[in-house]
Amino acid sequence: MDGFDSPSRPPSPFIHLKLEREIEREFERENERDHAEAATVKEQVEVTSSGGFGRWLFSLLRSIILVLLSPFHSMIVGSKKEAEIAQAIRTLSTATTYASFCGAAASLDSLTGGHEWRNTFASPLYSAAVVADRTAHVRATLATHDDSAVATALRIGLLRNLGGLGNAELFGVAISGTKQVVTEYIDTVLEALEVVGSSRQLSVTDRLAFFRQTRQSFGRTALCLSGGAAFGLFHLGVLRALHAQDQLPRVISGSSVGALVGAAVCVLEDNELERLFTDPAAVIRLDPFDRLTDLGASRSVRRGSGGGKVAGGWSSEEEDVAGGVKAVGDGDDTWPDADLAETETSERLIAYFSRFTSRSASLRRFIRLASRGHLMDVNKLLEVARVNYGDVTFAEAFERTGRVLNITVNSPSEPPRLLNYLTAPDVLIWSAAAASCALAGLYAPIELQRRDPVTGRIVPYTPSKLMWSDGSMETDLPMQRLAELFNVNHFIVSQVNPHVVPLIAATTTTAPGRLVVPLWRRALRTIVRASLAEVGLRTLQLAEVGLLPSFLEWIPLLLKQHYTGNITITPSLTLRDYGYLLANPTPDRLRECMQRGEWATWTKMVQIKVHTSIERALERGVELLKQEAVKERAAAAAAAGLRRSRVVAAAAAAASD
Repeated sequence: MDGFDSPSRPPSPFIHLKLEREIEREFERENERDHAEAATVKEQVEVTSSGGFGRWLFSLLRSIILVLLSPFHSMIVGSKKEAEIAQAIRTLSTATTYASFCGAAASLDSLTGGHEWRNTFASPLYSAAVVADRTAHVRATLATHDDSAVATALRIGLLRNLGGLGNAELFGVAISGTKQVVTEYIDTVLEALEVVGSSRQLSVTDRLAFFRQTRQSFGRTALCLSGGAAFGLFHLGVLRALHAQDQLPRVISGSSVGALVGAAVCVLEDNELERLFTDPAAVIRLDPFDRLTDLGASRSVRRGSGGGKVAGGWSSEEEDVAGGVKAVGDGDDTWPDADLAETETSERLIAYFSRFTSRSASLRRFIRLASRGHLMDVNKLLEVARVNYGDVTFAEAFERTGRVLNITVNSPSEPPRLLNYLTAPDVLIWSAAAASCALAGLYAPIELQRRDPVTGRIVPYTPSKLMWSDGSMETDLPMQRLAELFNVNHFIVSQVNPHVVPLIAATTTTAPGRLVVPLWRRALRTIVRASLAEVGLRTLQLAEVGLLPSFLEWIPLLLKQHYTGNITITPSLTLRDYGYLLANPTPDRLRECMQRGEWATWTKMVQIKVHTSIERALERGVELLKQEAVKERAAAAAAAGLRRSRVVAAAAAAASD
């Protein structure tokens, strides 16, 4: 293998040329000030030596006037700087590409002191000495040109959170980067990994074993997509930003609407993802949301039609006009005539009043809630899921894309489950994603479907035909299960839950950096954080002793969950956004949310790259060395075959003699 990453590793993304230019400009400004002060002193000396009393008096008065006017001068300069900062923040907030965002971030850091902070060695946010010592040790080992010693040095001290590098506050001061000591450590480790990966002193077998073992001990990253109803459209922007910077993790989990979005990414290959992120409205089909239920074509129940059975009432079979999709199927049960009549009556009421009111959607939802106990039409949800994902199982999606899709679902009679290619390989993704969205009161529960590996038919997932519902109520972020199954110890969370995002915004510092946030606002966030923790603690205590009212029993389920990860991405929500919370998505709304989700991810991109660059280098090393090992074995087999043919030829020649 010629080089570790053929032909050489690409330039590190952590070298900031703009920072060096800012430092050079600052040195030039300091020199100009020194020259000006020297000229002033020289002038005063000349005035004093000339002996002119008038000149001396004039110089004295001028000095007094300058001292008296200095506060006003500071106010003018301060106002100018504040205006420049405000303009930089506006430029940053309106950036439409990551390149323009980075440029605006560098300008803002130069105005707020972020560059100076990055070059300061010590900080209470991390252990600078530990990080610097590790960097120096690896550098010294590299200087020995002993590749085995380099591998040993990496194995001894390669930790994800070395010296507190995982502290999110390290990325809340300067937007364009973190401490220079941290970036130097990352670059040094990447260089050492490159040396070991391309070593000629170590065999391919030894190098591959080193990378595999080190990857296992270092851990891996997962992307968790939360629930959040229509706010799940922001997830697509997060995914687009990560994919554009080659930072999309292989392990992706989704709950509720996050399951729908995660499934869309995990069933598409890389070339198809480009089209999804370039023109999402052309790839994602939303037209089933625009159609009313077809009463004439939704009254029969057939066995094996390939859909998920809806709980309660009758089971409809809405046919998709373009794809012939059956939204609901399996017909083992005979529904009571009374339920059928009641449901038909409610649907006919909906259709009748829709002719006379412009608010037909709200009326339909009200009648559906009164007659069935849920607001939304679950058949449309099933149809949207199936026309977008097809009859693809978890195992098939993993084989096709290499991405590990995880979907959480709940059942009243069983603990929550995490479905993936290991735990539920034959389950159809569209049924799992739809079930994870079936929040009580919003959608009816759904029966999971799987493809029988012997007959190829679509059958219920469990023999008891359990009904499954929203996965975010108990396991919005299935971190523990992901850690058990896939060695995940680092979580990137895209959090869009409408009740969680405001709390996160009130208790964390977001872009454009902590230096820009006023002190009073930081103090207020601390008070809010403490108050929320106290309220949550008291609520859980009431639940434990049985004093919490029954209609509030769902609150402890939400309070016991962790809604943030090592890196948490949240959109900036407004009151206008909450008006779209339960609205069916439109192409325009889809594009808007994707842009805003993408911008929110840019504010965390430096942190993501710093936290995952070593992990990605280990992953890349394993893949390249596996390819090299295959080539080496093939070459050895060919050489052995050639030697055998020569021996046979020699033996034949000797026998003929």
